[in-house]
Amino acid sequence: MGVYLQGSEYEYIEEEANNLVEDLGLRFFPLDCFEVARLLGIAVVPYSELSEDERNDALSKSEDGYSRKKNGKYVIYYNDEKPATRVKFTMWHEIGHIHLGHLDGCEKSDERIEAEANHFAAYLLAPLVFVFLLQLETPDDIADSFGISIDCACNVYGHYQKAMRNPRVKQKISGNRIAGLLKYTSKEEVA
Repeated sequence: MGVYLQGSEYEYIEEEANNLVEDLGLRFFPLDCFEVARLLGIAVVPYSELSEDERNDALSKSEDGYSRKKNGKYVIYYNDEKPATRVKFTMWHEIGHIHLGHLDGCEKSDERIEAEANHFAAYLLAPLVFVFLLQLETPDDIADSFGISIDCACNVYGHYQKAMRNPRVKQKISGNRIAGLLKYTSKEEVA
């Protein structure tokens, strides 16, 4: 059984993500996870650059990716053979672990830190306020608009549907700080 975060935990994670966006001076959404890692001084290593033994070791830790502290610096290792949508989620997930202090002696359970990193990633990939403002109505709309996997989009859509049934949460979402920090840029505007 998975760990479920409480409202205040979601708010804390979202505020930490907002602080990251603000501190780095990011202005346009969608965000580039590789650029954010670079700005944070996090080394990024694709599995394909590892020796065969190192790659096998990495795959034994995670099929997708993982992060660690090496010589006092953070490093994210990621499986570059995965689809781009999965790589983006993995990168944000690992940035979440680093930014939320999970690699620095965190005393929370593994399930809780995974739930926190998952929410951090989903929040920066598809903030509910943008789902609301863009009036996205299906998981396919969310996946297409934000360039995320359909699995991630279904999770975001489920959270969005639940949030819209609660007037207090709906009001919080519609005024979420990230919408004031970032300007949404569609695929057409970027091209």
